[in-house]
Amino acid sequence: VAGLAYGLVAGLGYGLGAGLGYGLGAGLGAGLAPLLPVALILIPLLVLLIEFALNRSRSRQA
Repeated sequence: VAGLAYGLVAGLGYGLGAGLGYGLGAGLGAGLAPLLPVALILIPLLVLLIEFALNRSRSRQA
């Protein structure tokens, strides 16, 4: 009986943990998925902007 109770509790705990982890991962993935293309476009633009600003400040000093 103790083994059965232990198995039940362990199974429930494992199922709950896995369900929570999966739910969190899926929720995060779904939340971030639409942002991915935006990030892929914005990051290079930001890099170019920073490069441009650095080059301008360098040419001003020269």
